[in-house]
Amino acid sequence: MEQIKLGQLTDRELSLLSMSTSDLNNAHIKRHYEHQKAVHLSPFILTRASRHSRMDLETMYDFCHKGCAMYVTAQPGPDAALRQKHLLDMFDHLYGLVGQKQMTDMDLLRGRFPCKFVTSWTPNSPREVGDILAAHRDLCAQVRLRQKKLDAEDAAMPGAEPARHKGFELHPLFRALIVVMDRPDWEQEDVLLVRTGDDRSLRCGPIDFDPLRFSFNVDDDGNTLRGTFAKVMELVMDMMQREDEKVQE
Repeated sequence: MEQIKLGQLTDRELSLLSMSTSDLNNAHIKRHYEHQKAVHLSPFILTRASRHSRMDLETMYDFCHKGCAMYVTAQPGPDAALRQKHLLDMFDHLYGLVGQKQMTDMDLLRGRFPCKFVTSWTPNSPREVGDILAAHRDLCAQVRLRQKKLDAEDAAMPGAEPARHKGFELHPLFRALIVVMDRPDWEQEDVLLVRTGDDRSLRCGPIDFDPLRFSFNVDDDGNTLRGTFAKVMELVMDMMQREDEKVQE
């Protein structure tokens, strides 16, 4: 488990840590659920402009401590209420999976989650996997340049806290994998899991899809597999867990 020094904590985190263990855990879980639900129902919208725009700090933090980005390219329909239900149903399924995994208090405070929802379904959004990969690299590059230590521009932003900012960074798996949901029915139709080729920071070594050919449809080049939303996300969570356990050794 990550060792946290008191000097690295914000006033809010210190106040939470002064609560009883059960109250503290319940407060963390409630806050984690409510925050993740809110950001998943209002996902980052990927366009030609937004991939190069400077994110505000809270948006940037939501990319941190996630196992992958999930790029949703297929709208479930033109109705806004239907799109919200679509996103909420996916989130509820994911949170059910999260509830089966053990997370530390710091995991909950810093928003650890299997994926970051990104919608890529506007007329100005990339739709092809190659274009999405290029945009993903741009987003990752921005976060990597700004994570852990506030630069001058971030330090001038309202609410910037150096101690809190220090706790946010991209999960290594986030740089190595993306999920592309290119079909509208997430429960019945398959999604894509794609290797980005950026395995440099993985503690468990490069990702290899070849051993998964009996469980998933893996492309000939070994860089893309297709499977159900549930199976793919369980795979991502298992990879994320192995990465986290490796750093604790």
